[in-house]
Amino acid sequence: MDREDHKSDDGRKSLLKCELLTPRQRRSMHPSWIWWSEIGSPRYVCAPMVYQSETAFRRLVTSLGGCNLAYTPMMHAEHFVLDMPSAKSHIEDIKQDHVADRKYPLIAQFCSTDPEEFVAAALKVQDYVDAVDLNLGCPQRTAEIGGFGAFLMDHAELVASIVSHARSRLRVPICCKIRIFEDIERTLAFTKLLEESGCSILAVHARTRQQRHHEGDPLKATVNEIVQNVNIPVIYNGGIQSKCDADKAMDITGASASMSAGALLRNPLLFSDDITSHTSSLHHACMYLRFAEAFPPPSSRYIRDHLLAILQHEFDMMGHIDIFDMLSRNQAVRTLHQFRLCLRVLADRKLRKQEVSALKLTYRIGINVGNNNDDESAKFHDDVIKGCNIKKNLNNLETYVPQDLINTPLLSLHFIKKQGNSNRYIKWNQKDTDNFKTAVTSIEDNGSDEDREIDYGHIFDKAIN
Repeated sequence: MDREDHKSDDGRKSLLKCELLTPRQRRSMHPSWIWWSEIGSPRYVCAPMVYQSETAFRRLVTSLGGCNLAYTPMMHAEHFVLDMPSAKSHIEDIKQDHVADRKYPLIAQFCSTDPEEFVAAALKVQDYVDAVDLNLGCPQRTAEIGGFGAFLMDHAELVASIVSHARSRLRVPICCKIRIFEDIERTLAFTKLLEESGCSILAVHARTRQQRHHEGDPLKATVNEIVQNVNIPVIYNGGIQSKCDADKAMDITGASASMSAGALLRNPLLFSDDITSHTSSLHHACMYLRFAEAFPPPSSRYIRDHLLAILQHEFDMMGHIDIFDMLSRNQAVRTLHQFRLCLRVLADRKLRKQEVSALKLTYRIGINVGNNNDDESAKFHDDVIKGCNIKKNLNNLETYVPQDLINTPLLSLHFIKKQGNSNRYIKWNQKDTDNFKTAVTSIEDNGSDEDREIDYGHIFDKAIN
């Protein structure tokens, strides 16, 4: 037998051996699955979010929130090619995460419509991330105008060119995040094309681009078809509101992981089994500010957007129109100290609500308990007050809120005031301090904070929502 016949025989044996393997065994030998295993076979994923999945937030959701894979914010490849300030700030943010010994796998996401542009941008960050992702899922108007995101899916050949070109030029794996077509056969053909072009991980939002505002239920059955159609890991995305939702989605679709965006923004501890995942939004907001102090975001907009998302329930239920305006419209509120002061006001209001609730409960129930026994009535009153923890006990306070938030007097909020009848706020002069109660009418300051016996830590842990 000559050499060529020997090679041909070996090839037939290898093919026969491969055919004897089960689909699961063949899949485990795929390079994408080997890499997926190397990064820990993650199950809970922080989605790429514009202005909101920066290092500070990623550190929070991966160290305390249960996520074991995260994406950067969506970045414009064109900005990297043009060396724009926004690109520099993204690189600095990714670098600070890398330098600080990042423990979780990170995927950098870019939007682009040009193979060379995508590769040029990816080359600038590939040394600091584990993979690079092509955004094929953004359904917003800006994506439609720019022809990127979900609207690039209409140009399958161009998408294949971008993915294959990147696969040949980069050292890290290439991933894609997509939406589905209304036609399931078109969806399956598109996902198979991505795999054949070199895509290593496929994240699928189980809605069409027409459902840009998340109308309707996600189509889990379509994702299940995709999982069976490709030989690479699939991440499910769409309608995940809890860890239970994530687990159910993986069971139904067969996906390897579940991804969350909006729900994770509102509750950064969404995927955590820890009891702190059920504490108040003020608790979560203070935790985020701690990470923002350690890993400064590219701009104050990130902090503002995170606090508005985390405190959404607080604003919906309780109003706090003045604080909402300060966070959402006031350009003077831009430092960590100022953001903490806003939380300090919310904390004080929540405590006062507790005090009123405790006294009302004492009046309504305690008086009946003590009809025949004054001592018993007094004991009930003390138990109610003790239950609300209206005492100064700072032993574990650092667990809930930075110490400087507690030590800052309410009147230090003199840095804000309304300008005329508009919604714009400007910095106060020192002499404007006396007008503080006019700007924030719902706060009644009864003397200095030092004279008041308050455990603010309790507010963040067991406050009435």
